Order: sequence, then structure tokens, then C-alpha cells
Amino acid sequence: PYPRRVPDNLPTQAPWGVAVPVGLADAPTVSVRRRIGRCPRFIAAAALTTPLLLSSPATAQGTERILNYDVQIAVESTGDIFVTEVIDYDFGGAERHGIFRTIPVRFRYNDRYDRIHRVELLSVKGSANTPDQFEEEREGDGLRIRIGDPDRTITGRHTYAIVYRVEGALNDFPDHNELYWNAIGTEWEVPIDNAKVRVTTLGITEVACFAGPFESRLPCASSNFEEPTATFSHGGLSSYEGLTVVVGFRKGLIPDPRPILEERWSFARAFSVN
Repeated sequence: PYPRRVPDNLPTQAPWGVAVPVGLADAPTVSVRRRIGRCPRFIAAAALTTPLLLSSPATAQGTERILNYDVQIAVESTGDIFVTEVIDYDFGGAERHGIFRTIPVRFRYNDRYDRIHRVELLSVKGSANTPDQFEEEREGDGLRIRIGDPDRTITGRHTYAIVYRVEGALNDFPDHNELYWNAIGTEWEVPIDNAKVRVTTLGITEVACFAGPFESRLPCASSNFEEPTATFSHGGLSSYEGLTVVVGFRKGLIPDPRPILEERWSFARAFSVN
């Protein structure tokens, strides 16, 4: 009953805890004076989540939608990020077991190395009468979380809260540090009515966000910050549209971020002359 996973093409984003509702703080609009960090796409992290289908994608598009997708990100003093996602999913009349949630963890860095995001899943929690047992597995370059009951189907509205920590996600520039995070990836087969992201860190200097299809540079509807929180929102994301947020903050508040690199295996390199 599980669908074939569509590879996420947006490179870079258990103890069973209680769901943490995510909201947005009102803040005055601040113009971004320059594009923050010309970071290549491999340093962003995207989120791919798909329903555990019993019917075709075409049927899913016609009957299902995400009512609210809220993401809360806290930059910790260690340089890790602590992420809480609350996904308010309406399956309509379609019978589903639950959802897949895939977090990309490996990205091409250069011809020899891949960049790694170390993800620690902390909790998965469903709303009342929502099956929230889960399994973690590596699939390709992502960590896939399968949430739901393989022996039970559900319909209608259900909420999933997923909490995890990521090491190696921040980027270092000469004059600032930066979070560049695809908070909602572009592989959703269903529309998203409301998307909200809140990023908390000290020393925020500038923010930006982009919404739309893969590699879109169109600004999102709202992008604001008031120390220590940056808030972003966008409504009416269509199928296969996502939301990317960028937050620049002062250096010296955390250890200088360094990418976690792992040498990429290849047949030629394994048998190279040395």
C-alpha cells in the first residue's frame, strides 16, 4: 500500500514527545538589503513528505490537501538546529495508512566529497485517533520516516508533529553565519493552504524567503524579523511548490560552522593506483 518514492530534487530539509504547536509572532517588515549568502544548492535541506497511498497520485491531488504546515527552527548554541514540524493533513474521503516523511541527509559537495546532515529523530506524535507509530530507514540520500499503521486506514483530518535535531546544516561566510533551509520541499503531490516558518536565533541581521516550484526565486508572501525571531508565511502553495527560508546572523554567537564531509565512493577511486 505504500507508493513508489519520488526522489527529492531539492538539495540543501521518538522518547515519544508531546507535539509542540507552532505559531508566528507579529513583527515589522524589514527590507533585505542584499541577497544573503550566495550559497550553492547543495547546502540547503529539503523536506519530502508524501501520503501512504491506497490510490493513484491523480486521485490524491483531487481529494487531499495540507491545511497548515508549520515549521519552528531554533539555532542552538552548539550550531545544531532543533526543528519541530506540525503538518495538518486532510485526507478527505481517501483511505490512507499515514504519510511518508523523508529528510535529505546527503548532498553533493564537490567532485570528491558529499556534504552530510546528521539527523537525530526525537519524536513523532499524532493527533487524537491518528496512528503515529513509525519506522526510520535510509533510502538513497535521505532518511525516510514512515508514519502510520500498516494494518489500519484513516480518512479526514489528522495532524502529525515531528521533532528532530540536525548537525551540520549551518553555513559560514566571512561576515555572517547563515541558515539556508528548504522548510517545505517541492515534491508534495497535494496543495498546501497555509505555510508558516519561525526561526529563532540571536543576532539576526537579514532574512529572505522564496516560494514556488523547484529553484524559484519568487519572494514569499511575508518575511519579517524582530530579535530573536524571524517569521515567514505563504498561502496557496500548489502541488510541487515549496518554501525556502534564509536567515543571516552575526558571527561569534556559535562555533564557526563547518560542513560535515564524507568521501564519495566510486569504482575508479576504490581501485585507483597509490
